[in-house]
Amino acid sequence: MKAFAPLLVLAAMLAAPLLAYAGRHHHCCPNCGCHNVKKICCLVPEVKKVPRVVYDCECEDFCVPGPSKMCGVKCVPDCDALHGCRKEIIWKPCCGQVRTRTKLVKKTVIDEKPGFKCVVKVICNGCGCNRGEQDCGEGTPQTQAMIQQQLDREELAQQASAEAPVDGQ
Repeated sequence: MKAFAPLLVLAAMLAAPLLAYAGRHHHCCPNCGCHNVKKICCLVPEVKKVPRVVYDCECEDFCVPGPSKMCGVKCVPDCDALHGCRKEIIWKPCCGQVRTRTKLVKKTVIDEKPGFKCVVKVICNGCGCNRGEQDCGEGTPQTQAMIQQQLDREELAQQASAEAPVDGQ
């Protein structure tokens, strides 16, 4: 076993540079085939799912017990009572009125909000072409439209909060 240890160390030392080289991703340009590429960050649209808690009310009907009615008397044996029995009244339960109560209900709603994230993209330094999408970040009309929509929504929200009446005025 001791004779194999130096061989294992030698094999590991020889294999390490090969494994490191194999682990690297060497990209090449799909148009010109050169390896003169670089990685850049691109802004792409993304839909974020944001949970929001809302409260609501639910109505629930229930029965209120009504006054019980006497339907008779029975004799229960009792040694201490006169004549050896004690009289006990028999009551019949009755239903009263229907009532309604309001219950508070907690619900979680998932809102989908447009947003943006940065992703890594490989582009060619030689011919300037991108791998994947045609353009990156702010250059696409779709991304520009989403940015403008988000800015418009934020501006409307600020105007609405500024115009909202303050309590007590």
